[in-house]
Amino acid sequence: MRAAIIHYWLLNMRGGEKVVEALLGLLPDADVFTLFYDPERVSAAIRGRKVTASFLNPLRRSYRSLLPLMPMALESFDLRGYDLIVRERVEARADGAGGELLAAVGLQHGGAGG
Repeated sequence: MRAAIIHYWLLNMRGGEKVVEALLGLLPDADVFTLFYDPERVSAAIRGRKVTASFLNPLRRSYRSLLPLMPMALESFDLRGYDLIVRERVEARADGAGGELLAAVGLQHGGAGG
């Protein structure tokens, strides 16, 4: 079975990147697709995999300002031929700020449960 893991950006080692590591442990032959990738700032477990970064990657130092282009970049990945595609999704709640803050790109608001 051919598997792909999609994570929005691999620019450091925090919670979401540790989830990617765990997924790689479960899917040892999976390829990784990401909008932005800095191999010097992620773990050896991630660096040791086939990681495909989007056409936006050369501009990764200002990745937050590229938000309007991120959905197009995600859609540019050719995922044909994969039997399983796992998208690691990040959300943050900001209850005290009057609602939800969706930290992920291109997601539709689905209420408190996702």
